[in-house]
Amino acid sequence: MKEMLAIYNREQELLARYRKAKENGDEAGMQDARDKHNAVEAHLEAQGKEFCWAYRLFEEQQERGNAYIDLHDTMQDALIPVYIDTLRKHGFKNFTFSSTWSSAVETAWIFTQCGCSLKGLIEINSQYKNFMGDGYEKAHGYLFSID
Repeated sequence: MKEMLAIYNREQELLARYRKAKENGDEAGMQDARDKHNAVEAHLEAQGKEFCWAYRLFEEQQERGNAYIDLHDTMQDALIPVYIDTLRKHGFKNFTFSSTWSSAVETAWIFTQCGCSLKGLIEINSQYKNFMGDGYEKAHGYLFSID
């Protein structure tokens, strides 16, 4: 997870540089930030599909201000063991699952079969921004630990 935090911090630094260059009308500075961002993206892709998936979850966690990464989409049952192994491999100890699809309980059961423990329910910042962009809507999810 340290590598993901380093990548995220680098991206935030590049975004700040880009905005500053744009504010100053510095086209060369803007292009330099773009080029460096593209290099970070290439580095991410070189780490593999699973790393990229976990990094995007980590990035969402950081941007929303949540304590844990959040799995909020539907998942193919057969891929859940791969997802959990990926999280485990990259040092994640906990995650939330906030999908509201009708099969969410079945998915939660599969998480337990993959070595996760249900710790309870938690309130998180969802992927949806509040009206006029003032923070995120609240959502509820299962909190799991990865054993």
